[in-house]
Amino acid sequence: MSIIKSGLFDITNKVIEYANKSIINMPGNPGQEVLVNMLIKQMANGKAELYAEIDDEYGFSAFSTMYLDFYSPHEDAIGEIIQAAIEHSQLICDQSEISLIGASFDEALETGNWKIIGWDSVWENSPL
Repeated sequence: MSIIKSGLFDITNKVIEYANKSIINMPGNPGQEVLVNMLIKQMANGKAELYAEIDDEYGFSAFSTMYLDFYSPHEDAIGEIIQAAIEHSQLICDQSEISLIGASFDEALETGNWKIIGWDSVWENSPL
């Protein structure tokens, strides 16, 4: 009989923060800056989650879901920025599906904080 551990983790703030850091310097004028700030606030109305499972017999599996709102009242003015926000959000969701091992998985279950490889280890100290 295998031992199964699983959890559902809210990764919304990490996804939004990554998207934000990825697009914050893209606006070319003050109007676009206002629209990007509105976009970032709008994304906060959504949710990003990761379900992860590990068991002795089948190993690790995970999948993420993302329901963020990338609406802008002037999509034509920041279309490329919106596309970058979508791509970066999906990128960090995909990155969250990489396995944490051993005590890290147990720690995530205990704290509810899923550490995303490449985000929690690198981006915490990044000047970006």
